[in-house]
Amino acid sequence: MKIVDGGDDSKSVSERERSLQNFAESALENQSRFAYSGSASRTMPPPLPLLSKELSMSRLLLPLEHPTPAAEQDAEEALLHGLKRLPRRVQQVFLLSRLDQLDFASIAARLDLPLLSIERHMNQALQTARAQGDAVASVAGQWYVRLQSPEATACERIDFRRWLDADPAHLQAFHDTELRWRSLLAPARALGQDGWYRQGRAAISLGGCSVAVGLGVAAVLLLGYWV
Repeated sequence: MKIVDGGDDSKSVSERERSLQNFAESALENQSRFAYSGSASRTMPPPLPLLSKELSMSRLLLPLEHPTPAAEQDAEEALLHGLKRLPRRVQQVFLLSRLDQLDFASIAARLDLPLLSIERHMNQALQTARAQGDAVASVAGQWYVRLQSPEATACERIDFRRWLDADPAHLQAFHDTELRWRSLLAPARALGQDGWYRQGRAAISLGGCSVAVGLGVAAVLLLGYWV
């Protein structure tokens, strides 16, 4: 008869207890993971809490909401339609600024127009992209154009700073104006795709004159035919 040492029995018992404990912990962990990944994930928290850094990264990885291509195309077509309804001179000033990125002084010198006319034309073009009846957006657009003029004074810049700080809605409106200016890039490319706006002032005006001359010549020929 073999006598078993009690020390060996206690050692084997302790090993079995550790094995059972590890098995139980593994089973609980698997159960928690299964429950969290299934339909009960809305009610049960994850088995281990996320660190603050991991939580921030998980929020950054959330999908962003973007407009659908169809909605973007409809918006661009609406802006293009609004730009086409502007006078030809206003379109030319706008395209020289938006596509060729010329400053107001360069546009004025190129078209032989006063700076005040350039500013007025730019205001008219920018207003086509804003919602009608929004007074704050209208003022923000006027500031956006005025600050680009070399005739803007230091006092006006101080007044703009005060207007901007007077109400958070003013800052938001000015930010929206910048977004509207960016949204006009694609319609501007479609409007000036053949480069007509780079012609001089006389060339732009010649389009209307040529029509009048053509009608006059046709009238003379018709009169000579009847005579």
